Amino acid sequence: METLAGFRALCAFVRTAKAPRAGASVRSCAMAAVLALAACEPAAPTSGDAPAVSPASSVSNTVAPVPTPASLGGFEIVDPPNPSLPWDFDLGVVTFGDIAEVVIRLKNQDGRPLTVDQIQVPCSCTTATISYVDEKGERVHGEPASTPLIVVPDGVVAELKVVTDTRLVPVQNTAKRMRIVVLTDSKTNPFLAAEVHLIVELAFQAVPGTLRLGDVAETEGARASAKIVSLGVDGKKLTGIESSSHGVTATVSFDEGVVPDQWTLNVELAAPVERGPIDGYVEIGTTGPRGEGRGKPVRVPIVGTGVPDIELRPERLIFVGLAANTAAEVQLFGHLAGQRLRVLGVQPDAAADGLIVATAEPLAADDSGKSPQWRIRARLAKDAPNELVGVLKLETDELGTLELPYAIAAKR
Repeated sequence: METLAGFRALCAFVRTAKAPRAGASVRSCAMAAVLALAACEPAAPTSGDAPAVSPASSVSNTVAPVPTPASLGGFEIVDPPNPSLPWDFDLGVVTFGDIAEVVIRLKNQDGRPLTVDQIQVPCSCTTATISYVDEKGERVHGEPASTPLIVVPDGVVAELKVVTDTRLVPVQNTAKRMRIVVLTDSKTNPFLAAEVHLIVELAFQAVPGTLRLGDVAETEGARASAKIVSLGVDGKKLTGIESSSHGVTATVSFDEGVVPDQWTLNVELAAPVERGPIDGYVEIGTTGPRGEGRGKPVRVPIVGTGVPDIELRPERLIFVGLAANTAAEVQLFGHLAGQRLRVLGVQPDAAADGLIVATAEPLAADDSGKSPQWRIRARLAKDAPNELVGVLKLETDELGTLELPYAIAAKR
């Protein structure tokens, strides 16, 4: 109190003094305050009092402990690539057609075995599986069809594997963000969410993306074409055909005067064509950025079905039952380009004479009555005495006589 009173008196004296320049009185008062405080000596401690500690010594010798956050239980992400955002996993730029994957390590901090009930993924382009290594060194995998999915022992680190098929990502050349959620039976932290993001880079777009040949006549083959458009990724260019599947020949040419850059792909599947599914491709070479170096090839799928020139669907008439008026039908297809024919009549064999009655109906007839497709309907004119197999004869104007197998079978 004495020091404070003396300080006030000193300031009052300074204010009444004549200052040589503006603002001097304020600075003089401040200086006086500093001198007054410096002159004040702390009272000597009396017996029983704690020793006085200066402010400087309390700052230099006392460090406050950093609190450690308590675990919330459930799963905790360990060893994340970005510790400041442990739930964030950046896969960068991935070329279209590649498989992108990341493994997220999850430690069971629940203090008991943790049951994983479900793993939620945002779209069909991405899958997520979970597993861990047990005390015997064997990997235990979560079973997608089981309930629960997996049980992770206390303190064990499980691996959540997230896989993205870039061919199924609907949008390219922009950020794709996916939120993966793991649902557990933890009472305090029942779910864990992680965000995986990437950019699927697609330098070229084929239109159509898949060449669909449809039904291809075995003695004729097929042709198709597509436009391949540059999406303006770093000036990449097409260089030419690199490879193709068996029986496929292809050419690619640059379309002059088109912006953005565009190429035409022409494909031919040569005869003879094997019957059954057609699963082919063409791969086109590319450059790297700015038209330099070598890039990843552009792959264009080719699909279709190899079929006979003339096809019956189904391959035979099947009568299920022996009773009169039991019916059956097939369709006749002509697969050669521009092929049209006329079915003049249907004749039974000797065994079915008087038993099977059949008619032919055009499904896309022109003015002359010719059609590339016909429906053959048949019925039993009377009860069949027993089961029977044989062949009907189809008389045509272009292809002569075609055979149509039949079978009469009793109901089982």
